[in-house]
Amino acid sequence: MNSSQLAWAGLAVPAGAEAQAAAEWSIGINLRACPQLAPVRGCSIFYAPGLSANYFYYDDKYWVYAHDGWYSSAWYNGPWNLLDPYYVPLALLQVPASFYMRPPEFFRGWRADAPPRWAEHWGDDWLQHREDWIRPGRSRVASRHSG
Repeated sequence: MNSSQLAWAGLAVPAGAEAQAAAEWSIGINLRACPQLAPVRGCSIFYAPGLSANYFYYDDKYWVYAHDGWYSSAWYNGPWNLLDPYYVPLALLQVPASFYMRPPEFFRGWRADAPPRWAEHWGDDWLQHREDWIRPGRSRVASRHSG
């Protein structure tokens, strides 16, 4: 959900690049304890293979991809802040699709050993702002299915 969609929904959206998160969100992550995390091979990201969620730990924060958006929190159970796709760390975007325990519909047909095609999903405007984005098929981290 982009900032114009948030504004249309009646939510206040701060202006400027420094306003990465607009509000705290309830995204259905209700955990009694921190989930068991496993490393994503080839990088400093961890994922939660036992959850039915796209749940990651990176750079001292917890990250969830849900409801077509990226959310972050300093605590494993929230509160969750929605990030504009322009500000999601590149390392998270490069995690191969096979590490998403609850992949969205638009992942179907994409390679499991490559990052999701975020540029295809978020469009040219996103791609123009993310010059650091790698092209599909050039993942810098290994698939969990590779040997």
